[in-house]
Amino acid sequence: MSELYQQGDLLLFREPLPEATTLIQKDGCVLQHGEMTGHAHRIEGDAKLFELDGSLYVDASGEITIVHEEHRPVHLKPGAYRVARVSEFDHLAETRGLGRFSERSVDD
Repeated sequence: MSELYQQGDLLLFREPLPEATTLIQKDGCVLQHGEMTGHAHRIEGDAKLFELDGSLYVDASGEITIVHEEHRPVHLKPGAYRVARVSEFDHLAETRGLGRFSERSVDD
């Protein structure tokens, strides 16, 4: 089972970086912009962002910190992490027999 870290609705799963990823950013990494406030989940430290099939990955060569104006910092060890968002569940739809999870990309 992979290690899981959370900051607000941002999830980071420690897992190996897939081989076929594409480098999308070398520094100044912003993982996710806030929907309402414009605040951002940002990486402090040496890390690169990669993408594969719509999934975002962070590869940290040293210790990094995920920071956000409304959350406590999350400190991560060197390694690779898959980035995801907390899914929402529509409880009202479930009472009508239509329950479903809402999938959101990290860019929403």
